[in-house]
Amino acid sequence: EVSPFLALEADLTYKYRVLPEVELNAGYSILSGTETLQAVAGGSRAHIAHWAYVMLVVKPLFFQLGKTAEK
Repeated sequence: EVSPFLALEADLTYKYRVLPEVELNAGYSILSGTETLQAVAGGSRAHIAHWAYVMLVVKPLFFQLGKTAEK
């Protein structure tokens, strides 16, 4: 019988707001596969996959709906 459990993954993320519209995100992940994942996807479960990323998120405000300027 094949186990439905494919892998164990651990993630570490960090977010830092640089400005109200700008955020810096960084992360590191590690994945350890099982025999089931090896049978389904190939490769070797002895190898541990790991990766990191850095992302800059910019959310500018071009216009605002529903608010009027008071005079």
